[in-house]
Amino acid sequence: MPRFCVLGFGTVQNGGIWLFFPETTERELMKPTQQLVRVLIVSAATLAAATTSVQAKKISVNDLSHSQQQTLARVTVAFAKYPDLIPVAYCESSLEHFNPDGSVKQGEVDPRDTGLMQINTKYHLEDSRRLGFDIFTEQGNKAYALYLRKHQGLQPWNSSRDCWEDLILPDVRMLALS
Repeated sequence: MPRFCVLGFGTVQNGGIWLFFPETTERELMKPTQQLVRVLIVSAATLAAATTSVQAKKISVNDLSHSQQQTLARVTVAFAKYPDLIPVAYCESSLEHFNPDGSVKQGEVDPRDTGLMQINTKYHLEDSRRLGFDIFTEQGNKAYALYLRKHQGLQPWNSSRDCWEDLILPDVRMLALS
């Protein structure tokens, strides 16, 4: 008879008291229980998979084009005070401010997302201009991103958090060696 792990007992409303019983059999679980008690059952393989930590996505130098490597070097310098913006740049624009035809890169989902840091013109064009930033240039886009980071944290880029939160990019010192 297969073995199961019971992770806990409780109701959704009260959050339950979660316990671990490694040797509970399926037959033991079939015994009548109180109506409001719920049992969560997982196989040992599922339990092992659930407890394995998520691996960070690592980008190597070889994964980046020469242009992306150059941009990575520039953003590393520009974002020295807020290095958490570096993986955001990779996830938002693949480290590209311009398209191959020379036009400023726009968002695929929302074409108002502009440039390297995908600054949305609907929400930020007026403020960026008032503050003297031209978000259509790479330098102005990075400078306004720094302004946003200082005043709003990483909230403006929450939509890409799943990409940049655990992303590891190559150390720029390694770029000179490749």
